[in-house]
Amino acid sequence: MSITNARKAKQYGSPLPIALISLIIFSSRIPFLTPGYGNDPDAWRVIEAARNIAQGGQYAVSRFPGNPVHEFACALLWDAEPFVLNGLTALLSVIGIILFMKIAQYHRCKDYLLAGIALAFIPVFYINSVNLMDYLWGLVFVLSSYYLVLRGYSGFAGIFLGLAVGCRITMGIMVIPLMVLQYYHGIPSRRFYRIILFTILTSITSILCFLPSIDSYGLGFFRFYDTSYPELSQIISVATVGIFGRLGVIAILLAFISMLFGIKRTRVHFTNATASDRLNAVVWLIVIILYLAAFLRLPHESAYLIPLLPFLMLVFAKLLRRSIFVIICILFISSSFVSFGRTGIYEGDIFSDHDTRIENEEFVNKILQKVESINHKSVIVVGWWRPKLAIRPLALSNQIVEYIYDLEESEVEVYLKSDYDILYLPSIRDYNLRKCQFDLNRFEPLGLDL
Repeated sequence: MSITNARKAKQYGSPLPIALISLIIFSSRIPFLTPGYGNDPDAWRVIEAARNIAQGGQYAVSRFPGNPVHEFACALLWDAEPFVLNGLTALLSVIGIILFMKIAQYHRCKDYLLAGIALAFIPVFYINSVNLMDYLWGLVFVLSSYYLVLRGYSGFAGIFLGLAVGCRITMGIMVIPLMVLQYYHGIPSRRFYRIILFTILTSITSILCFLPSIDSYGLGFFRFYDTSYPELSQIISVATVGIFGRLGVIAILLAFISMLFGIKRTRVHFTNATASDRLNAVVWLIVIILYLAAFLRLPHESAYLIPLLPFLMLVFAKLLRRSIFVIICILFISSSFVSFGRTGIYEGDIFSDHDTRIENEEFVNKILQKVESINHKSVIVVGWWRPKLAIRPLALSNQIVEYIYDLEESEVEVYLKSDYDILYLPSIRDYNLRKCQFDLNRFEPLGLDL
């Protein structure tokens, strides 16, 4: 081994541990890749949009403002078994973990391998690595961009961040911390060149990604679904237990208590750190703050906070005592598999999510079997079940039944004049009343519910 290669090996370590860990993480995803595309109806909207793109040749969003990179990628394999597309998400999530471990290694985190394993098994990360949602598709491009910035490839970093925006438009938030990182990182005489190149290529790539949206919808594509703001207790639950699980929440509390009581040590550690380390910590905190602010704008899904998790792990790895950090990582890893409550210890979030997927699949099949007996034109109000029904071959072949999310009172007369029977799922009645201020009880329920 040459002196140069020996130095590199000492700095970056052997690739074998990362390879073995990656294989273990991917293997842990395999049992949970089915049934279906996940519990979130948006995952089914993606496959419906992918089918429309593949068959019609015209771009159609799964939901506004669109996620073109993700949707077009899924269009290439839309008719494959869910196992295949979910497996692609799992593979990308593992690539994301590899990138995270390389980033942590670059920042001289001693426990970068343990940090990577812990990140992979945080419940919200684990669950969204075995379905068709786009969160981890976007994250892998973000981590690629971050790593390329560290390596000095600003142009490629901009392209990858643009692709991240094409997966989820909120990934554009990362342009701010990555510009800060580039300003202080590398050769000072080239800092403005790097920032300008990065910004231009991020913008161009993002615009190119959204050209199909602009072509199909004009500038009106840039809108979001807005629903009622949840109560404070729900926001707290979504931002804590919904992300980390109950054991993971204990880990977060332990981390903050440790930093609070060790604030003098943290201050000394921060003061004695190199300028580069202080800058990195500031960048990580900027990411966390920006995504928390974005989440509080629409605090409906725990997965909205996935992009800040790698940077939260880096903060913990650098600021906490090693013994505390190891305990926190063990709790994060355990949280996907074990939980607890008033009645004792029970299965963790990955198992409960999988059980729900099985129950939902069985219920959708019951709906389709029930609908087979309908021999008259009918419209069925199914709410959030519609995406999971609309893509089924049996639903596609049934020309006399239409599935709709909700029913406005003004639409009733239109359907009745067209000689439609109106049915609804019992569980959708309250939802329709809240959303449309119209009670469905005057019509016949479908006769089954979850």
